[in-house]
Amino acid sequence: MVRIKMVQLMGWTGAMLASGLTVVACALAVVAEARAPERASPATSATTPYPPMMWHSWGLFTHEDEVNQANMMEMGDALVTSGMAAVGYDMVNVVCNGWTGRDPVTKVLTENRTLWPGGMRGLATYLRSKSPPIGLGCYTAPNVANCNCGTGSYHGCAEPGSLGNEAVDMEFFAQIGCTHVMVDMPGGGVTNAEFKQRFAVIGAAIANSSNPRMMFGVWSGGFARSWTWAADVGGTYWRMASDIYDGWGSVLRQFDVAYSVPDIDRYTAPGQYSFLDQLVVGDVPGRPGSAYGPGLSPDETRAHFTMWVMAASPLMTANDVRNMSNLTASTLTNPEVLAVHKDPLSKMATRIDVGGGAHELAMAEICPANFPACQEAGSCRHCVSNISIYGKPLHDNSTAVMILNRGGTAATTQLQLVDVNVGASITEQYAVRDLWQRASLGTATGSLTLDVPAHGVRFLRLAPLAPMACPAGWAPHAGGFWANLDPCNDCPHDHQNGTAARCAAKCTATPTCAAFEVYTGPDDPGGGACFLFVGGLKPPFTANADCLTCTKPAGGGGTGGAARRPASQGFTIGNGTFLLDGEPMRLFGGSLQHFRIPDQHWEHRLALARAMGLNAVQTLIPWWLMEPTPGAFVVDGQTDIVRFARLCQAHGLKIVLRPGPFICDGPDFGGMPWWLASTRVRTADPEFLNRVTIFYTKLFALLRAQRLTADLGGPIIMAQIDNEYGLFGSDKAYLGFLRDLWRAGLGPGVVIHSTDPPTSQILGGSRLAGILQTVDFGGENPATAFSVLRDSQRLVSAAPLPLMNSEYYTGGLAYWGGSAFPLADNA
Repeated sequence: MVRIKMVQLMGWTGAMLASGLTVVACALAVVAEARAPERASPATSATTPYPPMMWHSWGLFTHEDEVNQANMMEMGDALVTSGMAAVGYDMVNVVCNGWTGRDPVTKVLTENRTLWPGGMRGLATYLRSKSPPIGLGCYTAPNVANCNCGTGSYHGCAEPGSLGNEAVDMEFFAQIGCTHVMVDMPGGGVTNAEFKQRFAVIGAAIANSSNPRMMFGVWSGGFARSWTWAADVGGTYWRMASDIYDGWGSVLRQFDVAYSVPDIDRYTAPGQYSFLDQLVVGDVPGRPGSAYGPGLSPDETRAHFTMWVMAASPLMTANDVRNMSNLTASTLTNPEVLAVHKDPLSKMATRIDVGGGAHELAMAEICPANFPACQEAGSCRHCVSNISIYGKPLHDNSTAVMILNRGGTAATTQLQLVDVNVGASITEQYAVRDLWQRASLGTATGSLTLDVPAHGVRFLRLAPLAPMACPAGWAPHAGGFWANLDPCNDCPHDHQNGTAARCAAKCTATPTCAAFEVYTGPDDPGGGACFLFVGGLKPPFTANADCLTCTKPAGGGGTGGAARRPASQGFTIGNGTFLLDGEPMRLFGGSLQHFRIPDQHWEHRLALARAMGLNAVQTLIPWWLMEPTPGAFVVDGQTDIVRFARLCQAHGLKIVLRPGPFICDGPDFGGMPWWLASTRVRTADPEFLNRVTIFYTKLFALLRAQRLTADLGGPIIMAQIDNEYGLFGSDKAYLGFLRDLWRAGLGPGVVIHSTDPPTSQILGGSRLAGILQTVDFGGENPATAFSVLRDSQRLVSAAPLPLMNSEYYTGGLAYWGGSAFPLADNA
């Protein structure tokens, strides 16, 4: 039998998994260090689960005097009436606020009451009253003076900067209602270390202010390698280059500067973004005060916006919202394009065509199609492509793809779908949608030929359809013969001992489908049995290549030798114990609640767990953080269950998942969203079940699509239903609904279980066929507790079931004014 203990650590629930005839206990003392904040209204906080969107005053007005209360109020009104605020542009960012000096005693900034009769506080209050509410962005610089702001023009150094008064200014901004602090570059002559330090001081001042959730914009211009440290000093985004102007060459420059940084995409995550500078969509070319460029054509306008979306850059528009053309409005508010921008993964696109991120391709003799004339005199061995293709993974297993044509003439190009790497496994077909045309292009297999306008893009969303399946008589390869499996665990990259040879006559069951090719490896531990690679892929594989590998079962075409490992059966129950792929498994583990730990520390904590000899961790799903408003689905840094699960798998740790709806009494409302407070939660009330269905269907679909459940080779082996429900109620219709939803969503290879204190009355409330009952206790006698559990289990199953303590307490809940709960001698 298997007995699993749970540990109570520092007031938070911790799991201690143990097995065997004797209960084993040890503590995994790795509890959370931080609690991820919920998303707030832009009127109080600029925190968003996607790159921020706002209107920005710089560039539209000719003189600083035009940046005044009346104009800013008009812009706030226009954001609402135009529909811009409704789609996410929910802030007015004011550059040059008209500070006239400082109070000689308090050092608080003084305001220009001619420009701002009601003060910035009055503007913030006005914007906050709008529906939807609009936030206010304020401006400063880590200098003695803001040299971009003067009296009557944008030049001079009349406004005071924040250098030496950082704490005073950040508290002032918090008090008057700023939700975003845009901090410009330090003046010249500072070292890289001082450059970083000046931003760090302001970041600390924001964190210590009365509104530490003010968004911090690091306008570093790419100096001092700011992308490597801006997030560490509290920055939400960091500017990558110098000023943009209104022209195609400048737009390309801003994009290329960002992508010239090797692996720049790895610095981007929810709440951390590379900023390519303000948008020039809808700018008025040549007008004094504009971005001083020739303007953009319609194709260039859409390409510009697409590049910013694909780079996960904040969208900071500077056009006159009060008077927008149809082109400007339709570009800035296209719902399908903005859905890519707001995708909860917040990934920065990477280049997926040949070239691997560079814009140069070394060729011999001549340049291929879609390459301009030779760029080097004489030898003609250096060509620069007009076409580059970028891919951006999305949370629903689809991929956004941008085909960019830099050249001045239209081009036809071919998109190889195998390069797109959509989802966790290869698919035969993709549903293709053009996001600018807002139209379906049907389905595609293998490749897609596209016409791309000059200085333009094609912007597609590719969604996988039916998964590629092995032919009759073949089974998915379960691993073990190739090294370096990809994150999806279904694609070998490099053969361990060189390139495999083509199968000869001994492979008798070769499919006729042209998409399949059969190979054998003489060094294979199975003695040279045949392998089937879907999609014509051959070893050696490149990183992130997608393929499905199929093997012929023993005796079905190979040459004999060791039997093939069957496809994963998942985590199941048999003979009174747990089975992983049919083999008994003993679990030793502890609780590690990922959303309470800064995600930068996950790998360290998991490494500690593994070093302790554990083979499993338990974590919870924070529904209130992942769906802060109805319909949202936030997968940010600390709620990124996919990344956490991947790290667990990399460290050889299985996962016991506690999805909810009620996860524990630690978080408010048991971890359920606040907006369910008027609903009859934890019951079969239709309104509550509807919200449960919506959220958990999304969650489980994500976990299955990413192949994270045990039957798909993933680390998730168990999933709890509504923690300690027997203490709350006995609604079997509710429990049955959850059981069926869990089973349908998570598949057959995950054990569904409940957890309750070991009393017959409480266990009776949660007892239901198809749900493994487990108990939680600390100081009780294990034999007595497990005896009560066994009696309850026998009422639903004649066959023996594992005896499991899924929440062992090393101590009691601590509370203010109370005494400590002593650890029992027998614990």
